[in-house]
Amino acid sequence: MPHLVEYPHEFCERHGMSVEINGRLLFIDAASCAIDFDDRREPPADPSACLRLRRTYHRARLAFLEKQFRELKAVLSGESRRGWNWDASRIGHEDPRDPVQALIVLRDLVMTDRSALAEVETAIGFLPEEIAAEAVRLENERIVRETQAARERQEQAQAVAITAIEI
Repeated sequence: MPHLVEYPHEFCERHGMSVEINGRLLFIDAASCAIDFDDRREPPADPSACLRLRRTYHRARLAFLEKQFRELKAVLSGESRRGWNWDASRIGHEDPRDPVQALIVLRDLVMTDRSALAEVETAIGFLPEEIAAEAVRLENERIVRETQAARERQEQAQAVAITAIEI
């Protein structure tokens, strides 16, 4: 059986946008590979692991886009004298050429990624292990509240008892 070779650009095209995290490219669908395109990994079959990697992707992409937005806005408003370049391969959109339009495009991309991150966060919230962890957290909070209330009642009773002691 022949061995098929997938070239790096084919892997990238198949998996979509990526962000660099700790020397690896993480793709929007949770696939990943090393920066040199070795050690290519398909998205995890486990839905929980896949969602968590997608959350990592969207958090990193959102941080990048928000930084790009702030930097361009600072340049356009005169707060920064640094130059700014549109990096279409990382931003995922062609350069609009007009700086104000570029700022609008970045704003729209930030809003789109915020929405995508919220969807992934919601899906993660419905995972059985997340529901169980939330139940444990709520139970622990209840125990802390009840312990604190019992301590306060005991302190109040002691204060009443002390004031009742007279000579």
